[in-house]
Amino acid sequence: MPFGLRNAAQTFQRLMDSVFRGLPRVFVYIDDILVFSRSAEEHRADLQAVFQRLQKYRLTIRPDKCVFGKPQVQFLGFQLSDAGLTPLPEKVSDLINLSPPQNIADCRRFLGMVNYYHRFLPNLASTLLPLHQLANQPKRQPFQWLPEHGAAFQEAKQRLAQAATLAFPCSQVPTQVIADASDSAVGAVIQQRHGNRWVPVAFHSRKLSTSQLKWSTGDQELFALFSAVRRFRHLLEGQQDLQFCTDHKPLTHAFTAKSERSARVQRQLAFLSEFSTNIRHIGGAHNVVSDCLSRPPQTVNSTSYDVSCTDSKQLAEQQHSCPDVDALAANRSLVVEHRTIEGTSSRHHHVDLVGPLPCSRGYQYIFTIVDRYTRYPETIPLKDATATECARALLSWISRFGICLRLTSDRGRQFISDVWRELCQLLGIQSHTTLAYEPHQNGLVERMHRDLKASLMATLQGDPNWADTLPIILMGMRAAFKPDIGTSAAELVLGETLRLPGHYFDRCPDKPHSEFAKDLRRAFARLRPVKTSWHQPTAGRPMFISPSLSSATHVFVRVDSHRTLLQQPYKGPYRVLERGPKSYLLELEAGVDSVSIDRLKPAFLAPGQPEATGPPISVETAETASDASRPQPCPVATRSGRLPRTPARFSDCLPFCQSQI
Repeated sequence: MPFGLRNAAQTFQRLMDSVFRGLPRVFVYIDDILVFSRSAEEHRADLQAVFQRLQKYRLTIRPDKCVFGKPQVQFLGFQLSDAGLTPLPEKVSDLINLSPPQNIADCRRFLGMVNYYHRFLPNLASTLLPLHQLANQPKRQPFQWLPEHGAAFQEAKQRLAQAATLAFPCSQVPTQVIADASDSAVGAVIQQRHGNRWVPVAFHSRKLSTSQLKWSTGDQELFALFSAVRRFRHLLEGQQDLQFCTDHKPLTHAFTAKSERSARVQRQLAFLSEFSTNIRHIGGAHNVVSDCLSRPPQTVNSTSYDVSCTDSKQLAEQQHSCPDVDALAANRSLVVEHRTIEGTSSRHHHVDLVGPLPCSRGYQYIFTIVDRYTRYPETIPLKDATATECARALLSWISRFGICLRLTSDRGRQFISDVWRELCQLLGIQSHTTLAYEPHQNGLVERMHRDLKASLMATLQGDPNWADTLPIILMGMRAAFKPDIGTSAAELVLGETLRLPGHYFDRCPDKPHSEFAKDLRRAFARLRPVKTSWHQPTAGRPMFISPSLSSATHVFVRVDSHRTLLQQPYKGPYRVLERGPKSYLLELEAGVDSVSIDRLKPAFLAPGQPEATGPPISVETAETASDASRPQPCPVATRSGRLPRTPARFSDCLPFCQSQI
């Protein structure tokens, strides 16, 4: 690999990683090799192992560029020692001696150099706020260096000269994430207890965007914790004793409160729960570091404010239902209302298929089923996606959890077959299918598919043996905390949480089986269905349908399948036979079918215009006509324009089949 190519550095890094693989106290970054040890004897042994690897792979080093046996070294722009990590004094002096920027390019260059040492500087986001505003101004606006910019420039250099020493993180000591929010920025500090004192490991601060400034105080305080944990996720994963600290006391009940939350807050709480659910309150007087990180000195200046497209959109959403804009809000539409939550488990199930997948132990498909009340998932590998195999998989589920009342699936050939329909009739199950090209109507199992595929890709990493990994992934999905129901699926079904790897101690001693059964009966007797927070705002409100569509006698249907070049995006017009809240019953060429209103557009027929491209079929004709009177479907051309023909091996039996039809 010669020098100068785009992938030369990555190729050389991969080579060095393979050369020093297996040496625990050796860190390599391209051509820089760092060897760190606890004692002189251990350091000699580590150096001997490094030299043996270099000799084995015929790599040479220059002695004049090497440093051996030093208590502190310079590595990648930092100074490393047993005390921790600090910026290089030479780099800091160069930044301190910089002259004020003369244009926007110089300002951005200075911000980039200072941000390299962002982790050492508390309150950096608040300090550099005037410089960021200057660097992000429009190009046509002249560059004006004001006194507030000079003050921020000098304060940033002063803070860089007084940069703190950051300790190396350790997973065996108590760790705290202390966060705080102000009117313009959020800040946090990650500290660990080394001996009898808390030492900083990293600082974090960032300014709030225009939309984030409009959040409530509780949302901003939660975002401060979320931003810090997401920024230093690599330091916090695997910490045994992790604690979140905030001066906003209502935030300590975030994981146990029953109040209605937005989807954004639920996502942030679900992310934080992966690390810890312990949020402790500390007074503002004791939260000095984070409070300083988030609260800059406020300066009043005259500014001009331009209304952006984002602000205009937010204003329109806030005034959407105002009486003064009834004419503008006449064409508004509501989000499709979700289905209601069942009162008990094993009443309503959602099923679907995943595949074809790479062959693993003969399996190529996965039959998935989710209980709507408990969110309890089940995956059954299948060798073939036939209706018989799917029916057997459903019976396997029923043998363990009983017969459900309703079953929702898409319009796959397996779920509209005679085998599936007869099985549902035999067991007394009402089978419902979604409308064509409407996967969101079966969104519960589709969301499960997304999580399942993401887990398989992250776990396998190219290994096609997914059948052996599927049970472990399924255990994690069952044990995962669901913010919308306030517990995990396994706890609702089994009455207790699953025992996961790493769970060494029981929370309570073992009880007799009779007492456990009594406690479980009492718990299920007190159990009541709780609606998810995002179902309540639209509950009871009908879905909006455009007046022109609600009164239309003929409609066009959008073509969601693959379209050829210059093909019309809509087909029709078709006659409307029956109107529903979410779908219309239409008279199509192939018969009568229900179509979602999302795919419909009203048609205004001119005098003498035909209703459809083919002969119309009435409802009575579609229901009572004999098979002989059915219209023959027109052959569909392929992408190349060729019309499909009957194979020659069927030419002998074709007249007989036509006579039987």
